[in-house]
Amino acid sequence: MDAPESILLVCVGNICRSPMAEAFLQKRLPHVKVSSAGLAALVGDGADPGAISAMAQLKMDISSHQARQVDAAMLAEAHLVFVMSLAQKSALEKKYPWVRGRVFRLGEWDRFDIDDPVGLSPEAYVRARCLIEQGCDSWTAKLRTYE
Repeated sequence: MDAPESILLVCVGNICRSPMAEAFLQKRLPHVKVSSAGLAALVGDGADPGAISAMAQLKMDISSHQARQVDAAMLAEAHLVFVMSLAQKSALEKKYPWVRGRVFRLGEWDRFDIDDPVGLSPEAYVRARCLIEQGCDSWTAKLRTYE
């Protein structure tokens, strides 16, 4: 596998988990085009306030994010697609069968899903952020072996 030129991160609404993951991966892989979208995106909405707050604790700003709906063109452009759960992987591969082999859970290496914290406590956002960061770190380590 060659080093990816583009990575797409996908969650449900594209206002919480995938924008956080986008920020982490873009910081770790500045030479890669990193973007995010949602399976049922709240198109045009900004990042969730809980996600903004959780990232601000690490001095990372996702407040300018705007949600986008995943589509075939985005998937065709992405060398790798990271989702937050096995259910999302299955849904994406069912709708776009030709993406199989390029779609992985962000928590693939440590075998975990990342639950949606939307509407939950600030601690739930921090838990999600920590898992997202762990997944990004694991993938970054793997991808750097191909640079």
